[in-house]
Amino acid sequence: MIEREKILEELEELIEMKDENKKLEEETNLENVNMDSITKLGILAVIDTYSSKRVKVQDLIECKKIKDIINLIY
Repeated sequence: MIEREKILEELEELIEMKDENKKLEEETNLENVNMDSITKLGILAVIDTYSSKRVKVQDLIECKKIKDIINLIY
């Protein structure tokens, strides 16, 4: 299974922070990032790449922090 840090790096490429001076971390609250529908599709693609579980859009919507997104993979 891929390491959490690698997944975080991939998410960093997709997700834009509202405050450009801050770095994306597992504890980052999703209220502090810009996520449009295209970004959400990209996140679902990352999850699909690294997980054999079926993840629903609703599962992603219910996430509150970056770590919740990463936890969908495990």
